[in-house]
Amino acid sequence: MATFARELRHAWRSLLHRKAYFFACAGTLALVLGANAAMFAVVNATMLRPLPFATRGPVVQLYGQPPGTTTVLQRNPLQQMEVPRLRERARTLARLEGFYLYERVVAIAGEPGVAKGATVTPGLLTMMAAPIAQGRSFTTEEEQPGHFVALITDRYWRDTLGSKSVLGTQLIVDDQPHTIVGVLSPAFHVPFLDADVLTPLVSSPEPVRAPPRTVQAVAELAPGVTIDQARDELMTISGQLAQEFPRTHSHWTIGAVDVREWQYGSMRAPLLMLMAATGLVLLIACVNIANLTSAQVVARSGELSLRLALGASRGDVLRMGLAELLIVCLAGLIPGLLLARGAVPALLAINPTIARTLGEVSIDWRVQAFSAFIAVVAAVAASVVPGMRAMRGQASTVLAATGSRTTGSARAIRVQRALVSIEVALCVALLMAGAVVIQGLRELSMRGPGYQSAGVLTAQIRLPEASYRTPQLRATVVNTLLDDIRALPGVESASVTQNAFIPKFSYQTLLKVPDRPAPDDQPHTVQFRRISPDYFKTMRIKTLGGRAFTDADNLDRPPVAIISRRFADTLMSGLDPIGRQLQRNSPPPLTWDIVGIVDDAADVTAAEQAEPTLYLPWAQNNNFGVPVAFVIRTAVEPSSLIPAVRESLKRVDASLPLRKPQPLDVFVTESTAPERFRMFVLSILAMLGLVLAALGIAGVTYRSVIDRTKDFAVRLALGAEPGAVIRLVLRESIHDLSIGVVAGLAAGAAACGLLARTLENVAAVDAITTAVAIAIVVSTGVAAALLPALRIMRVQPAGVLRS
Repeated sequence: MATFARELRHAWRSLLHRKAYFFACAGTLALVLGANAAMFAVVNATMLRPLPFATRGPVVQLYGQPPGTTTVLQRNPLQQMEVPRLRERARTLARLEGFYLYERVVAIAGEPGVAKGATVTPGLLTMMAAPIAQGRSFTTEEEQPGHFVALITDRYWRDTLGSKSVLGTQLIVDDQPHTIVGVLSPAFHVPFLDADVLTPLVSSPEPVRAPPRTVQAVAELAPGVTIDQARDELMTISGQLAQEFPRTHSHWTIGAVDVREWQYGSMRAPLLMLMAATGLVLLIACVNIANLTSAQVVARSGELSLRLALGASRGDVLRMGLAELLIVCLAGLIPGLLLARGAVPALLAINPTIARTLGEVSIDWRVQAFSAFIAVVAAVAASVVPGMRAMRGQASTVLAATGSRTTGSARAIRVQRALVSIEVALCVALLMAGAVVIQGLRELSMRGPGYQSAGVLTAQIRLPEASYRTPQLRATVVNTLLDDIRALPGVESASVTQNAFIPKFSYQTLLKVPDRPAPDDQPHTVQFRRISPDYFKTMRIKTLGGRAFTDADNLDRPPVAIISRRFADTLMSGLDPIGRQLQRNSPPPLTWDIVGIVDDAADVTAAEQAEPTLYLPWAQNNNFGVPVAFVIRTAVEPSSLIPAVRESLKRVDASLPLRKPQPLDVFVTESTAPERFRMFVLSILAMLGLVLAALGIAGVTYRSVIDRTKDFAVRLALGAEPGAVIRLVLRESIHDLSIGVVAGLAAGAAACGLLARTLENVAAVDAITTAVAIAIVVSTGVAAALLPALRIMRVQPAGVLRS
């Protein structure tokens, strides 16, 4: 150890005499280590960071799977009535807790406001060991009806309530006074429980009408129980519930998934892909540093041979080179971590959905340890080729060294050129991967969501049951508000829907098509939307057949429905849907007459194909508890109308707060954020790889020109044109480029195939994409080789030969 420490000191002194080499290598590593650390910080937050549960056993999330569905997007929360039954019957679960997130109307100083709310079972806070800064947590008795208490977060206490004494005071939540019993600690931060006002979730063994009807359930597995055993038992219980409640549970199943998979499963493949891409850039950097170090070995061949002649072993020479590269890599580590600290917020700003899901993403000890590890790996990897070159040195070469020639052997030059080809191959693969992701996003934007989001404002209200108990009252207030909004200057049309325009959140229902029954008489699971007249006009969704809803489609008329194009193609293929009927057996049983067909509209996420969708008139189906979302097409900038819409709401009912007013473009942007995130990161990595490859080509060409100056001088002295000599140098570089391009095409095709299998919205590899990637790499490589090759023009043959 003492010997290696001495070698480190010697290496540091040696690097100080070669500042250009030192700063070039350290700067390159700072960039790539920063990129790797930033991406690993995101991976760490999803896959490695401990989950917020203080449990002994694994934690799973429970969900309901509708009949005939298999996808993650179609999973549903549990019904409230299922929670006490599962607690009673499931022996594989040690404990079962639940929560439900929804915005609460909180009156402060007589003014209605909106707060992020959650109803939670008291045991959930115990399960997560939620720290309490003031007061107490919920008790198990408060899970029973009649307890109106609340917990608030430290953020809400400080920002909204002004940090005043609140314990024991009343907070009006949804028109009901609640006693504040505690304030959560600032350390309490759970991304999937993003709420400021928490109230106890009341368990009910019977179906409930008031929200929340459903519950996000998490459970701790019993000791020694595997998740597969829990799934088997849940399937058995699902069958029991189907027999006991055939109208609501027939063909439904209850499943379980690891809670980390539930939260971050959809992110795993994209993040691992991006992590692999940053690893490729690191590899390109290592090849670059290996090339620079090989050139240093050639330039220092006399010094190394002298060391061998004076008794140093080849191992001593190898350790000296490794010590220098370790210092270089560690010198790049600190600025790399600083770059990562600034890059992480920029990455998360591209995709707000990821930022909300992950919560805090920090450069913690795991990220620092990973960065230090890959810095050491980079040092070792970059020292392999130069080290082998140094160990082949012979002591006798020092006797032949005259100081007039430092050219490397033909074998060393071939190794350097081979490393350049590897760089080019990696760069081509990166460019091809980035190109198919960019092309996929372009195709997605050209396909469009099926509606025109530009110029549309969305906003929501919720009608409290105490004030709006009947469908007629709810219809009256909504129609009055719509008339007021339509009269505002700049409004072209307005309508309502139940869709909240939250990415990957959707309402579903079960129905049967009498003319096209499903196998085993199972109902179909489809999306459904309650809408008012003018909805398709406001959203500019095309009507393909039949008619749209009118004001006459109310409670006094027979129930009617409109279906989407995909509904007709998948569930009623070969039939003319107009005039046919749909049935729903779950309570209350209903039959609808189909009166129209409209184009598909991707209003769950603009990044995926729209699911079969059923539209119902809002006047006939305005159940209590569902959101009322306004869509307002404007002739002005949508956000400028928010104050006027808020004033309209005050004129109609001053007790109702306006929720989530925003342009519809915000929803479209957020729902395509994962694709844009991948595109941005891959584009940056591809450009960084291209720059590193260009520097590598320029460096090798420059070294070749320097080493062969005498050869070129002789050629020029014998009458060769400078242009011919330059073409000779360029031919060698193009040869290296060609080998790299061929290898890169194979690697890129494999990478693109893997992307297409694991990610959505990735375009197929085509000739144009491939040609563009090749053209970019070749043109950059030729330009990088041309600059040092032009040094030949400055060669003075007579002066070189005399020296």
